[in-house]
Amino acid sequence: LIRFTSPDELTQRRVHRVHPAFRVVATAEPTVRATTKPWCTSELLTLFNFHHVRAATRAETEDIVRSVCRLPDGRSEAMRLLKVLLNFVDKVKELAVKEVVLEPAVLSLRQLIHIGRRLSHYPKD
Repeated sequence: LIRFTSPDELTQRRVHRVHPAFRVVATAEPTVRATTKPWCTSELLTLFNFHHVRAATRAETEDIVRSVCRLPDGRSEAMRLLKVLLNFVDKVKELAVKEVVLEPAVLSLRQLIHIGRRLSHYPKD
């Protein structure tokens, strides 16, 4: 496109050059079952660099939520509620392995952070 049009023409068409440091990051899970059609063909797979990212442990999740939400250390009511919530999340994850219907009930880290922020602002709710 750049070879065939002038920079002024591109600007008129509202086509702007992307910053050279721009990168696209995508996340996905590989196809597990042999019966389903793979979401990526072998040709497409060669275009990407793949990195396996392990799930955060319970302690890591607790540390992330506590630090991002600025929850006080120790025996505060907010920390007690966070530990109860994390126990619930662990149980639901455990049950979701056996019962696929429960997968939507598993809380993501993003949802836990949202709840943690609520706890930090309204600890008595």
